[in-house]
Formats: sequence, C-alpha cells, structure tokens
Amino acid sequence: MMEKVVVLGGGFLGVNAALELSSSNVEVVLVDDDLVHEYIPGTIDLIRNRVDGDKLVVELDDFFPEGVEVVDSVVEGVDRDEKVVETSDGSIGYDKLVVGLGGEPNSYGVDISEAEHVWGVEASNQLVENLGDADSAVVVGGGYVGVEVAGELADKGLDVTVVDGSTRPLNYLDEKSSEKILEVFNNKGIKFKGGKRASKIDSNGIVTDEGKDLVSDVVVWAGGVQANSTVQKAFSTDFKGVKVNHGLSMVDDENVFVGGDCADLTGQKTAHKAMNQSKVIAKNILSDGDELTRMEEDQSFLVVSIGSTAGLVYKDKVLAVSRFLRYFKDLIRVYYLWNLKIKKRFNAGFLP
Repeated sequence: MMEKVVVLGGGFLGVNAALELSSSNVEVVLVDDDLVHEYIPGTIDLIRNRVDGDKLVVELDDFFPEGVEVVDSVVEGVDRDEKVVETSDGSIGYDKLVVGLGGEPNSYGVDISEAEHVWGVEASNQLVENLGDADSAVVVGGGYVGVEVAGELADKGLDVTVVDGSTRPLNYLDEKSSEKILEVFNNKGIKFKGGKRASKIDSNGIVTDEGKDLVSDVVVWAGGVQANSTVQKAFSTDFKGVKVNHGLSMVDDENVFVGGDCADLTGQKTAHKAMNQSKVIAKNILSDGDELTRMEEDQSFLVVSIGSTAGLVYKDKVLAVSRFLRYFKDLIRVYYLWNLKIKKRFNAGFLP
C-alpha cells in the first residue's frame, strides 16, 4: 500500500514539502484552513503600496500537480498514538506527518489587541487602513520584522520610534553591524529606545516597563513570533515549538517531521530556512530508513530592508547597505513565486 504523508499548513514549509513529495510514490494530503499561500516577507511592501496584495497570494485549491490532495479544513489536534490528525471536518490518518502550521505573534503576556501587526496580507492591509492620517507610530520590537516595518513607516512619512528590550536593533548581529542599522535609522529619523519593554498598549500608544508613556497614533507589534498555538497544545510544547533532531523529525516520534516556526531550532526563523527544511524533510521521508539527511542551521545570507534601502546580512554581520539591495529583495520575491509555479509544472525539484 502507498505510504500516506499528511502535510499541515500551506506556508513555505508545507507547500514546498508537498511539491517535493508530489512526484514520488507516496500519497500526499495537504491540510490548510483557507488554501492560500502567502509570501509573508513581502507583506511590508503593502505599507507603501509597493506591490499589489494579490501578487503575494497563491491559491492552492487548484495549484498542486496530480498526486497532491488538498483539504480545506482547520487542524484541531493530532493523536500520535493512532496516527490521526483531527480537523474541523473529521479525522485524517497518516503514515508520516509534516507539521508546518507556521507561527503567530508572541505577546509575552502583554495585551496586544490594540496593536497592529503585519503577519499576513490581511493584517498588513488592516494596518494600512488604520494608518489613515496618522503622523506617528511606535514599533515594538527591534528584530528583523520590527526593523523592516519601521523603515517602511518612516519612508511613508511617519515619525517612528522603535522600542526593544535589547540595547540595540537586530541584537543577534555583532555590535558593529547593529551600529550600521542605527546609522540608517538616524538618517531616516527613526528613534530607537533600547532596554525598554512595552507593559501596556492602548489607543494612545504604549507604557514602558519603566512606567513611562510613549504617545503615538499607531502601535505596531513586532515583538516576536511563537509556534502556532494549535501545535503547542497538540504536542505539549511551549512557544519555541516542537523539539526535533538534525533530520527534523521529532525527538520521540520518527514519523512526525516539524519545521519553520513550529520547530524548536536555534537561529532566526525565516522563509528561506523553511524552504530548505522542506527539502530535507522530503528526503528523509523518502529515505526508507537510511541515515537522515542533516539540516544545516546556518543561513548564509539575508536581506533586511529598511524602507528604500536594505542591508545584506551574512551570519552575524551586515556586509553592505544600499538602495540596490532593496530592489534585489524584490527580485527574490519575484523569483520565488515564479520558481514555485515551475516546480508545480515539473512535479517538484526541477530547479535548485
């Protein structure tokens, strides 16, 4: 009997894993709650209307080649003993399971209901709508997303302040690289308040953990991402996600593979990493018990945009900052979406 692989989620991990597996001798079922794949790294481009939201979306209902069944349903849980996925429309059995349900904003106990965020096309469009005639914004979080949002808002003409618990932006970089980011902030008039955390958010701005008010028209939450709450519940894990081995299978269940924001892995979690993880997972599912292909943790390069400019990051260093790199990031988006369609046409893996 043909082995059945159930893939949870239509994000970067899920879609690419399904494509990688589609030309193999396995039955593939992808479960997603809206059958839409979004290019999340491009949603900040909606802030300044640099791209149409429709260009960031791939409808999955009719997307996959023959051999991949798509199920429009909400994942509610996983019974690993019975090897069954519980959904809003019933149960789906599996031989192998791929978990790629993605992440969601991590509030760290702060009520963020009054804050905006850019986690998806809908959320980004909502931010743009709520900006209205806003003159100022506070961005909570000085990581990858926070830096990019701050740059877009500043170039849109807003007075922007970034608040972060760390004393410098992109604190996973070396100190000199963070200083380069601060230099770009200064050139754009973006204020950075490090060593401070938001303890309260309301329509007037934020209150820091020092009890000081930062008044603004809009607050954008970019304070971090956690594993999907359904995954946390189903696998009894915390916000970091499911613990996996070097081959991305669960440490205590070789039939379950996890990646992206759902996996407890070191380093930055990016779309590029999730795509690489999908290839490793597909190889290991098809390995027939051979030695697992190892997932390398380091991502060589990353382009971080800051409004009309961008920085090229290699490991923990910013190698260059230029306007050209901002356009290069646009080309990455175009290439990814084009490559996705090519992989569909040739049943996965045609391009490197």
